[in-house]
Amino acid sequence: MPPSDLTHVTAAARDNLRRAVGSTWSQPADIGTTLANLSAATAAMNRVLADLGIKLLAPDSAAAFASVDGPFSGDTTQAVQTAGLWLTRAVGACNDLADYLDNAHIAVGGLAEITARHGA
Repeated sequence: MPPSDLTHVTAAARDNLRRAVGSTWSQPADIGTTLANLSAATAAMNRVLADLGIKLLAPDSAAAFASVDGPFSGDTTQAVQTAGLWLTRAVGACNDLADYLDNAHIAVGGLAEITARHGA
């Protein structure tokens, strides 16, 4: 993904998180909107994590960096591969989180306020 697209994706994730945090959740629709915003933020974060992982796991990636400090000092290949592995796992966690959020969104989709309950 080009850097300009990454900038757009991360900005969208930030904006979706801000909208999710700012709600009062007093109406079932507020909960649904919050879940939709969290789902959109998760999808954006997943794209960034996947692209970072792809970049780090690319065959020429280790040649572009030098590991000069930290637990992988002097072993750039291992540093890059380990980071790529953890990013791959983070993508899997995002996929799970997206499924959980989608299922919660489905579950609250039929909720209504007591005063607005059908037939009341």
